[in-house]
Amino acid sequence: YREDDAIIDYAIGLEALLMRGIAAELSYRFALRGATVMTWNGGDKKELFNKLRDFYEVRSNIVHGSHVDPVKLSNARAQGEKALRDIWWWFFDSKGSLSKAISEIDQRILQ
Repeated sequence: YREDDAIIDYAIGLEALLMRGIAAELSYRFALRGATVMTWNGGDKKELFNKLRDFYEVRSNIVHGSHVDPVKLSNARAQGEKALRDIWWWFFDSKGSLSKAISEIDQRILQ
């Protein structure tokens, strides 16, 4: 029921889906891949990229012990939950392996 715990849980789920095998540039790739999936059928990719990047920044602040404003915590929790649900369903619907789905996302980014 804690907002900071929920944010970490959502980030772990999103990282597992979006970050497999990536050691560098986590925040950028996290936000880029997430925004690409969330706008697969249209939408404002830049806006979602910024929201996911901000979410990941809150997550990093929590993990590294920095204070995060309660309003930012609440906003990040809502954003993380929505992103995890949307992206999770996209992966389920893709009906392929995680590696194949990541490859498909990366191909979409390069288009």
